[in-house]
Amino acid sequence: MQLYFEGERMKPRVKPQDSGVEELFRAKLKNIINLRYELVRLGDLIDWARLEVHFAPYYSKAGRPGLPIRLVVVLHLLKPIEGLSDEAVCERWERDPYMQHFCGEESSQHSFPLERSGSCLPDHTADCRWRSTTYCFLYIGQS
Repeated sequence: MQLYFEGERMKPRVKPQDSGVEELFRAKLKNIINLRYELVRLGDLIDWARLEVHFAPYYSKAGRPGLPIRLVVVLHLLKPIEGLSDEAVCERWERDPYMQHFCGEESSQHSFPLERSGSCLPDHTADCRWRSTTYCFLYIGQS
C-alpha cells in the first residue's frame, strides 16, 4: 500500500552507524547501558535494514531531509506501548539512554533531533504515513 501526499517526499538523512570514532566528551551508549534491557534486546531483534528498504519509497531526495526511518518508527511504536503523547515521548527520548539506543543513537544526546513547534513529531502530512502502528508491528513481526 502506497500513500501519496501533496509535495515531494523527503529522504531521511543518512546516519553513519558505529563509526568506531570515540568522541572526546560523549560516552558510547552501549558502554553505559545494560545490554540485557528489553529495549536493547528488542532493537537487536528487529531487522532495521529491511524496514529502511520498505519505508524508503515514501521519501525522495527533494526538500528538507526527513528524520531517520528508525527514529520515526521507534517513536510511533513506543507511544502506544508506553501510553505516551507526542510531547511525552519526545521528552522521554531526551532523558532515556535506552530509548536513544533503541532509536539508533551511538552516543548520548541532550536534545531532541527535531524542532519542537507544537507536536515534536512530524506534521500530519508526514506523520500519517507512520500512524498505523499496527502495520509497523505486523511488518516487524514478519522479520
